[in-house]
Amino acid sequence: MRIGEVARNAGVNTQTVRFYERRGLLSKPRRTASGYRDYPAEAAQRVRGIRRAQKLGFTLSEIQELMRLEEPGLHIEHVRAVAYTKIHDIDEKIRALKGIRRSLEHLLRESRKRTPQCPVLEPD
Repeated sequence: MRIGEVARNAGVNTQTVRFYERRGLLSKPRRTASGYRDYPAEAAQRVRGIRRAQKLGFTLSEIQELMRLEEPGLHIEHVRAVAYTKIHDIDEKIRALKGIRRSLEHLLRESRKRTPQCPVLEPD
């Protein structure tokens, strides 16, 4: 399967496929006699899986770690631990974002009482 077919089947562009290959997320495909990349049929499925993991908040490095866990002999509990760690990270980010939101709301309330200067840029 050529790179354009992989990209179309996975819903990405060819640059994404090349990038994943450079990062080691996709195995280097064999080359045809004319130099074209010849990917296995599973490549598009792998790219879709990578995209799904990214939408779930995993970084490419974390995805690489998960992919290593697919190797025979590795226990599913390790995969579960990685997922629980990601949930914890997401919860931390949500708490931090809620704190930022509260601070911005406070700044906006306070800005009505002060000068017309931008409340975000105003020093404490």
